[in-house]
Amino acid sequence: MPNTHYRECPACNAPLPEPQCITTVVPTTSRDQVYVCPACDAVYGVVDLRASYDLVRPRWYERLDPPARTRYYDFTTRGPQGIGRRHGWYDPKSRLITQTG
Repeated sequence: MPNTHYRECPACNAPLPEPQCITTVVPTTSRDQVYVCPACDAVYGVVDLRASYDLVRPRWYERLDPPARTRYYDFTTRGPQGIGRRHGWYDPKSRLITQTG
């Protein structure tokens, strides 16, 4: 499924490869379009709200020491309230949010 939402990475502005070359995170449904930037590993795309919670949990990182590595996420979500957006930074190990916006 082609990447129709972004022309460059929303985190690092790296040009994205042709749609057939983009690394795809395993989607929950065939309507989901979730990608990983080959330059900075940002996760982004269009996904159902529930599936976005599988990728990045809707909870804050709770430890006092910050994670060694964070990754950007930017999802356009489809849910019961219509179209929404979830974006910020998260810890890829725990999948917990470290910063929003």
